[in-house]
Amino acid sequence: MPRVRAIHLCPVIAALHTAGCSGEEPLRLELPISTDHRAGIIAIEHRSTLEVQAIDLTSSALEGIVIDYDDSIPPRIFALLYRETLNELGLGAGLLLPAQPGQHSEALPQPDDLFESEVREGIASVWERVLELNQTLMAFRRAADSPCADFEVSTLTLTSTGGGSFACALSAREALVGTDSGGVAVVDVDGRVTELEVRPLRPIAGVAAFSNRTPSNRILVGGDRGQLMIGTVTGNVLELEEIAVSPLGEHFSTLEGFENGTVFTLSHHGVFERYTNGQWTELFNFDTEKSSGALSIVSSDEAVAVWPNETFVARVRGDQPKALPEETGSSLGIRSAVFVPGFGSVIGTVEDGGIFSDEGTGVWHPLPGSLLSVNIQSIAPYRAGFVYGGTSGHFGQYVPGYGHCAMERPAGSNIEYIVPLGDDLLLLQDGDQTTGTSIAILRPR
Repeated sequence: MPRVRAIHLCPVIAALHTAGCSGEEPLRLELPISTDHRAGIIAIEHRSTLEVQAIDLTSSALEGIVIDYDDSIPPRIFALLYRETLNELGLGAGLLLPAQPGQHSEALPQPDDLFESEVREGIASVWERVLELNQTLMAFRRAADSPCADFEVSTLTLTSTGGGSFACALSAREALVGTDSGGVAVVDVDGRVTELEVRPLRPIAGVAAFSNRTPSNRILVGGDRGQLMIGTVTGNVLELEEIAVSPLGEHFSTLEGFENGTVFTLSHHGVFERYTNGQWTELFNFDTEKSSGALSIVSSDEAVAVWPNETFVARVRGDQPKALPEETGSSLGIRSAVFVPGFGSVIGTVEDGGIFSDEGTGVWHPLPGSLLSVNIQSIAPYRAGFVYGGTSGHFGQYVPGYGHCAMERPAGSNIEYIVPLGDDLLLLQDGDQTTGTSIAILRPR
C-alpha cells in the first residue's frame, strides 16, 4: 500500500517568521521568497486535482500549508510570487476554489516570479525557476464575484404625456428630463419629481450637462430652430438665456459642449456643426431625411457624429475645417454614441444590438457578446465601462476586461436616455400621447 506523507510548506521571508512552521514535519519546504514579494499563490498538483491557496506575505503571523499525498504519485508544487499585495491582486488569503460551470471566474494573475518543486519519497527538489505557467495552471479558473452590477429597479410616471425627449444630470442625485408634450421636470434618485416652469417659454430640442465640469444647475440647451442657450434651474424655474443661433435654423437632434467654449451640434436633418469663438462651422452633412443621431465628445478639439442611416461615423479633430468619414465595420446604421473616459468612443447600431469601439485609437472594432438583438437607443458611461438601452426596455452593461453582462429588461418601452447619477442610473423611456412618461431608476444592490 502506498505510503501517505505530509508536506508542510512554510512561508519564510529570509530567516524570519519561522514560528508558523511547527508540529510534526516529515518534510519542511521553505518558499523561495525575497523581501520584494508581498503575496503568493501556492498550487499543488497531485493526481488529477489542483489545490490552490493565496497567502499574504506581509503578515507577521504566517501559517504553513499542510497536505497529504500518495507517495507513489509525486506531487508538483508551484510558487507564484507577486510584488503586489493580495488586495491589489483582488484576492483574499486562503483557499481559491475552482469555479463551477456557469459561475463567473477569473484566471490566476500572472506572477512576477514562478518556481516549481517536485517531491519524491519525502525529499523535495530544489526550487526551479520557470518562465511560464503550465497548462494546468493556465486552465485553472477561480470562482470570483461578477463585476456586473446587480440592480434594484423602481419606476415612476410623470404627469406629462408622451415619451421622453431629453435628459441630463444636474447633480449626483438629480436629472433634468423633458417630454414630447413639452413638460420639464427635475427627478431625483428617490423618485421625487419637481415640475418646472420654462422662462421664456419656448420649445426645447435637447439638453446636455457641460462636458468639462461637474453637473450643476447650469446646462446647455438647444432649441427647435437652432437656438443655442444656457439654462439655469432655480427652484421650480428653468431660465433660458440665448447665446447664439445656428445659421441653418434647424431643430437640434442632439448637442454637447463646454461652458464658455466649443459646442458641437447635430440637427434633425443630419448637419454636424461646431460653434466656437462666436462662429458656426458646418463640419459634415449626412444629407438625409429627418431622424435622430448622436455625438461622442472626446474633447473640445475632437468629436464623433453618427446617423442611423449610415454605417460610418464623421470625426473632426483639432482645427480641421471638416469632419472626415470613418468606416466602422458595421453593416447597419448607427443609432447611438458616447465617449467613455479611459476607454474611448462607443457606438451602437440599429436592429442587431451591435456595439463597436475605437478604444481611443480611432480604429473601430466590434465588442462581441451583446445579448441584445434590437436597436441600441442610448449609451452612457458607467463605472469603468458603459451601459446601454434598447427598444422594448432591454438593457445591458459592458465591463472592460470582462465583456457584456447578462441582459436585463428593467423598462417597459424604448430606453431613449440613460443618465448616470452617482452609482445609480435614470432611464427615460419612449411613450405616446395617451400615457404619462415612464422613468426607471436603477440602484446597485
